[in-house]
Amino acid sequence: MPKDRPTRSRWRWVVRVLVLLVAIAVALFVWTQVSPWPSTYAIRTTFDAGGRTIARKLAPHVPKAGIAEALDVQYDATDKDARLDIFHPQDAVPRTTIVWIHGGGHVAGKKEEIANYLRILASKGYGVVGIEYTRAPDAHYPVPVEQANRALAWLSANAPRYGLSRDRFVLAGDSAGAQIAAQLATIVTSPKYARDLSIRPALDPVRLVGAVLFCGPFDA
Repeated sequence: MPKDRPTRSRWRWVVRVLVLLVAIAVALFVWTQVSPWPSTYAIRTTFDAGGRTIARKLAPHVPKAGIAEALDVQYDATDKDARLDIFHPQDAVPRTTIVWIHGGGHVAGKKEEIANYLRILASKGYGVVGIEYTRAPDAHYPVPVEQANRALAWLSANAPRYGLSRDRFVLAGDSAGAQIAAQLATIVTSPKYARDLSIRPALDPVRLVGAVLFCGPFDA
């Protein structure tokens, strides 16, 4: 009989471990059902890793000189997420300002991840702005659209100070950013749509000269 005690002890230990693992699994399952944060963390981890990889691959294509930049400029003093990056040719005044809104499924992505791409665009003679916005679930629709509109208002007032044109804007974005850009372009060009969303357009339609929408959900 004494020889059976170690075996019984091992089985008790195995059962306790299994019960603990099941309890953890159940707790995680319940957490994912009642909170958006587990899936948000998973998506952000994946998207952010991809964004860093793309930024690294673009780095060798960024010109070593000739680009002026201003980073983390606050476009709304009351909003900690309301920041933007500005890039433009150092020795020329660009005729057009491209405002690019980053993607990330509305829950991930950062303006820093597209900065090298925007630097490359600036090297082609454009003024380029990458704007940040509050991601879900910290904010809900239409907060990012409202933030982007405030960024446009700030740029309209301050563009010349940063070597940008305020007479010709192109709204652009990728993925979720393309959807935000498409909505903002519609707000600018459609008074009825702007009224429906209760958002006052920051730009006159004549100053919006185009839109670039890359892999975003929108209805053409």
